[in-house]
Amino acid sequence: MTSTEVAQPKTWELIAEVKQPMRVSELEILVEEGRGLHFPLHRSYEMNLLNDNWNKFIVSMALEKKQDLLEAMAKGDEKAFAKAVKHVAGINSWYRLNSARIDGKLLRLDLGLTDFKEYIGTTQHALKDAEFRKRLMDAGIADANDPNVYFSNPLSSCTAIVTSDGYLPVGMRGKAVAIYPSVPHIIGGYVKVNGNNKPDFTVKDVDLFANMLKELREELAISQEEVASADFLGIVRNRITRGPEMMYLMKVALTASEVESRWKTKSKDKYEHRNITFYRKEDLPKFLRENEGKMVPSGEATLALYDKHYNS
Repeated sequence: MTSTEVAQPKTWELIAEVKQPMRVSELEILVEEGRGLHFPLHRSYEMNLLNDNWNKFIVSMALEKKQDLLEAMAKGDEKAFAKAVKHVAGINSWYRLNSARIDGKLLRLDLGLTDFKEYIGTTQHALKDAEFRKRLMDAGIADANDPNVYFSNPLSSCTAIVTSDGYLPVGMRGKAVAIYPSVPHIIGGYVKVNGNNKPDFTVKDVDLFANMLKELREELAISQEEVASADFLGIVRNRITRGPEMMYLMKVALTASEVESRWKTKSKDKYEHRNITFYRKEDLPKFLRENEGKMVPSGEATLALYDKHYNS
């Protein structure tokens, strides 16, 4: 296989592929309002499984934060107690991707709503329970000819980064993250819906790239002004969790040493990565071969597309 070809291994598949990367500024996104996750009456068993998965997760998180909760209660510190409870059971709303299609420079997205509970109950649990994953996929095929219809399908985004001196950072995810702890990945995160809590929010207010810039700022302390260029690479689906993810490539006006320093000293979400390793682009093919199937799938896909489009 040459560096211009992209193999699609067992962990990921492209669901919206561009022939060539395109500038984010040239990409037009048309959002149609779609449905959220819904279980009909005859799928009450599957719905109960989702709730059971969530309940088990809450218990495990409460045990993890047990000391913080007890200390806050003993001190009568309501603020600390509320913070710990939110860490255990807080729920955010995310976009749910129902479908995606690329026509030239037009990206059509059908988006509904999902949340952290549905994500934990389906997407996250599917990572560790193959029988559960198969049951949901089979149910989706039987009911809607769609293996993903009973998954949360939260839309996330990630980006490969190229520093001004030609390095690509790859992080080792922290032990405290909800999914894929201690696994190599690039920068990314889930797209929160209506972050400013606008009461008259519509599809016209959806700004997916703004979330990617937010992740860049929070994980590496890199500002939008320090992004020299940004390209859209397509959308990938995790074949295990069924989760979809938008992929980008950003070139930043900072050296590898400067990016590492920002992460160590200014990152708000430094905990998401235990360490960061910087690779030259000529070393990327070897890294991908050695880590095939061992990375977060979307990160592997993004780096593979970088190798195809920019490194041949």
